[in-house]
Amino acid sequence: AILGMKLPANILDASLTNETGHWEPSRLTELHDQMFDEIGSAWNDWRYFSLNKLKVERIYFYKQQISRILQEEYDVSKFFVLKEPRITRFISFYEEILNSLNVKVRYVLPIRNPLSVAASLEKRNQMGLESSLLLWLRYQLEAERATRGRNRVFIVYEDLVRDWRTVLYRLCDELSITSLYPREEA
Repeated sequence: AILGMKLPANILDASLTNETGHWEPSRLTELHDQMFDEIGSAWNDWRYFSLNKLKVERIYFYKQQISRILQEEYDVSKFFVLKEPRITRFISFYEEILNSLNVKVRYVLPIRNPLSVAASLEKRNQMGLESSLLLWLRYQLEAERATRGRNRVFIVYEDLVRDWRTVLYRLCDELSITSLYPREEA
């Protein structure tokens, strides 16, 4: 957002475990949970699943819903940020939708210490260490595999917290994001 990218109109609220908010589009998060439920999974299920479990008409339904929500949440902005970890499990599905909306997709893949993630999941969701680590690994591997050969950049979360300017400059350079606010203004 500090570079001029649009955030979703409706974001998940702040909570006791994240006082500044999560920044995910709340309507998409709810829809993703519905998708998980329909295929017999959940956001915190580290096991493999396939969207092929959905009937063709349900796949069409979800694509239409996601497309509509994206257009409403981002008001067809040229530059927007879509942060929602559950998408990691649906990347190819999203690519089809975003391509149909003529969105040029760039991926930012944050790598966070798995023990920090596990501590956060334990605090927020009472999730055990082993389950947290398996979940972290599933999301990381799926994100890497699904974005391989795409316009992407990996960032280390702890580097972002320690020196966000350097990480932001590198991210902009590697993703060729030059038409946003000048970096000095950001």
